[in-house]
Amino acid sequence: MTYRYCPRCATPLQSFDEHPYRRKCPNCGWIYWGNAKPTACALVEREGPRGKEVLLVRRAIEPCKGMWDIPGGFLDLHETPEQAVRRELQEETGLHIQVLGILGIWPDQDPYGGEDQRTLNIVYAARVPFEAQARAGDDASAIGWFTADALPAPGEIAFESGVAALEAWLARQHEASTQPP
Repeated sequence: MTYRYCPRCATPLQSFDEHPYRRKCPNCGWIYWGNAKPTACALVEREGPRGKEVLLVRRAIEPCKGMWDIPGGFLDLHETPEQAVRRELQEETGLHIQVLGILGIWPDQDPYGGEDQRTLNIVYAARVPFEAQARAGDDASAIGWFTADALPAPGEIAFESGVAALEAWLARQHEASTQPP
């Protein structure tokens, strides 16, 4: 639960609408809805000497510090998801990506600050040319390019939505390899 007191008048919030996350201020009527926070991430691929490679970043901050993650982050107030993914990839990797479309959308939880915050993760498929120079920046401590057969184990991936997105990417790779020419 993020709010215990009303951010407008500091009155303790009460349960609302018999929902486990919703709270309402009995004084001014302000409602905390407990909505999921949207994120935009990108599975960026390039054609490397060993075939298709996907970019992952090593997290430099909690939660999940030191684990591999799909680069991306939270949407700013007036951003579209595509604007956010382009900004986040620039900040975390220095890359200007070509967005190909949405790979999938997965809910998740982010144990930020000791609280279970819910997220809604919009994961785009994107690509860059092989020559593009990625660098770790912002909240990434390292970057890595991985082929489908050399991805980190699921236990080394920061969030369940990241594991699900990589599984979707792998399924697409398998589907493409079994298509007749």
